[in-house]
Amino acid sequence: MAKPKTRGNGEGTIYKGKKYWVAQITVGRDFKTGKLKRKSFYAKTKKEVAEKMIKARYELNNGCYIEPSSITVDRWAMYWLDNFKKPEIQDSTYERYKNLVETRIAKPFYNIKLKDLTAFMIQEYINSLCEENLRQRYIKNICKKLSAILNKAEELELIKKNPCKNMVIPKLDNSKAMNVFTRQEQERFVKICFEKFEYGRIFIFLIGTGCRVGEALALTWDDIDFNYDFISINKTAAEVYGDSVIHKKTKTASGRRKLPISPTIKDILERIKKEDDKNKNKLRLVFTSCDYKIIKASLLRSKIKEYCEFAGVSRINIHALRHTFATRAIEQDINVKVLSEILGHKDISVTLNTYAHILDEVKKEKLLKIDIFKKTDSF
Repeated sequence: MAKPKTRGNGEGTIYKGKKYWVAQITVGRDFKTGKLKRKSFYAKTKKEVAEKMIKARYELNNGCYIEPSSITVDRWAMYWLDNFKKPEIQDSTYERYKNLVETRIAKPFYNIKLKDLTAFMIQEYINSLCEENLRQRYIKNICKKLSAILNKAEELELIKKNPCKNMVIPKLDNSKAMNVFTRQEQERFVKICFEKFEYGRIFIFLIGTGCRVGEALALTWDDIDFNYDFISINKTAAEVYGDSVIHKKTKTASGRRKLPISPTIKDILERIKKEDDKNKNKLRLVFTSCDYKIIKASLLRSKIKEYCEFAGVSRINIHALRHTFATRAIEQDINVKVLSEILGHKDISVTLNTYAHILDEVKKEKLLKIDIFKKTDSF
């Protein structure tokens, strides 16, 4: 019995199979046999299969159709990044993704066809990453991206099964203590920040609020409520292709939050606002360069090294100021859920995992101070 075509010549064919709706289009010609090559699509509904076919026909007509049998891992990885991931992430995040995908996925699997990629090849690659003495978190990130790339290939029927599903990441003992200021180092560092206020004000703000540096650099005076002592975190600054830009959203949805202002931070903000030139500060930024432009985070990463040297304390990176805030908060018995909300973590498990060792140290210190036995007790 002939298959009931529902479209004209050259537009493809749609028909109802035993279990699924099926669509077919001509994608080329086999040069060996001279016969037309057909691509089939399957879906539970006629509408779904029609959408698949329309998309494929559009890609074919615009020269971006990829023949499944010939597509390579490197080509598909970059296609996934530009067409599926880029629309849902910020430009600065895209730059990080691109660097990782190019160097750690596209390059190692260059010219290997998707259909030829096996679980054994992937496992050998993972093992080689471990031998490079890379951080386990970084290796997990590579594997997560590779699995997402292959999941999409499986979803679009470019491969039958994602070979990443059975991979094993060996446990590595390369843990490193979180680098934060001690109380004494913090005092010396903050003292220098007050003396060298141009960039020191930002460093004090980061220690006093736990903000991410991008969140602080994106703050405007509209975000500061001096009447109720709150700061609204609702955007972030980032460097894209060497230029500083402000994104109208935070790193995560939970990143949008209100932070209480401590008396010290309020005094600093009031001092900055008093010195602010409204006529020159067109963007109404709280923290600006001397010419009232967005400060680059890369500049602050360089400046913090200078401030550490002036203060005579161990060098830390700028993100460690956020960790220093969290450490002081935990030492003062802050509720972990409240701390998680202040830091803008997506859930409390992120906070618990990030600061587990600090929480353990504080618990141990508190327990040693507790004596539940009376002096009259004898054993």
